[in-house]
Amino acid sequence: MILYYLVLKAWLGVTGLVGLAPSETVLRVPSAVFAVAAAVVVYLLGRRLFGPIAGLVAAGLYLSNFLQMGVAQLARSYSLELFLLAVSWYALFAALDARGTTRRWWAVFVTASTLAVYAALFSGLVLSSEAAALVLLLVLPGIWRERIRAGIRPAVVSFVLVAVLIAPIALDAALHGGPVWLAPVGAHVITGFLLAIGGGSRRYELLVFGIATLGFVGALAGAGRLRRITSIRPDSYGPALAMATWFALPIIVSFALTQPRLNLHLFSNRYLVIVVPPLCLLAGLGVSALRWRAAQATLAVGLLLVAAPQLPRYYASPQLQDIRGAAQWIEVRYQPGDGLICAPAVECAIPIQYYLEAERGPAHFDPDSPGRFFWDGGSTVSLDEAAVLAYATRHQRVFFVFARSGPGEPVESSLGAHFRQVGRIQAHAAVDTTVVLFQTSPTN
Repeated sequence: MILYYLVLKAWLGVTGLVGLAPSETVLRVPSAVFAVAAAVVVYLLGRRLFGPIAGLVAAGLYLSNFLQMGVAQLARSYSLELFLLAVSWYALFAALDARGTTRRWWAVFVTASTLAVYAALFSGLVLSSEAAALVLLLVLPGIWRERIRAGIRPAVVSFVLVAVLIAPIALDAALHGGPVWLAPVGAHVITGFLLAIGGGSRRYELLVFGIATLGFVGALAGAGRLRRITSIRPDSYGPALAMATWFALPIIVSFALTQPRLNLHLFSNRYLVIVVPPLCLLAGLGVSALRWRAAQATLAVGLLLVAAPQLPRYYASPQLQDIRGAAQWIEVRYQPGDGLICAPAVECAIPIQYYLEAERGPAHFDPDSPGRFFWDGGSTVSLDEAAVLAYATRHQRVFFVFARSGPGEPVESSLGAHFRQVGRIQAHAAVDTTVVLFQTSPTN
């Protein structure tokens, strides 16, 4: 997610100049901005492909989507990725449709596609979807075959340019591997993911997926037997097939590559948020295809009514750990000369260090604090018993921070066997964060 972190660094530089501390709200502003920008591009893409009603419905569904809303409130790259991918798709179709401005749109396509991969490597699967969609439309007879034939040369050149430009980060990923914390998956994860898109709502699955399927089938069949109730444009089959490819291919490929024998650690609900826009666009097509305005309005309202009620579920337990409460407890009680220990190293030390620096208080990690993480080289200070006890004896008091999901108990037991506990807090959340204060010398 290097592109996002560069954007975030620049943003924090700007906010720092005006005196804003890097609070959670400040850190998450870029994600929120990109989420809104992505919704705008989803509307523009829907309007271009299927008409203004489809664009409005797609944008509304996108903004109210449970999975999209969740990642939009994280200080992570997902919203930026979705924005750039939507721009990439818009530029691709604009280049194929354009008259006299194709070079400009191909340049936008190359730029957005390249940046999307630097925002998140998973975007590569969407670029594969774009290439697959062009190949399918080149094979199928009809209007789109001629359009793609006319633009095949700049299309090939553009995809080659993207491949060259993303080669450095692709090589880095190949050398260093993927997110090893993602376990191999079985077939049940696909149905679980489809349910997760709607926040666990079966009504969302039935209605949104049903309307999206109706729009796709109607466009692909040229309305056919649905002609009495639909008014699908003759050239809608191309964009509909492309959106279906965008939706299906990342799910299928990531699932296949996360099987036990291979397991490239790719199948994750958060990663697969990239398929939310095409689902919303196909649902928008299904609504706009209806002949009657009253039916369109009724169905659009119905779609939003089944999507929106799931959003409050996110706020019921939005955080996995209450790191901030633990850090504030440390700041209030910290005295000069105190020490700090964190376990597990990466999962504990990084967020604790962030909050300590954001509070701008006296508490801090020492260079030899057990569990401390160093960004330069990605190394951590040893948490073995000898290192922990040696560090503790060099301080009058030590704060020990750990999450219940981490290896905190052995370290706490070792400290408790040698030193007196003088304070303790447990910050309750989905995963409890505990801070224990030990007196390591007879005097303060």
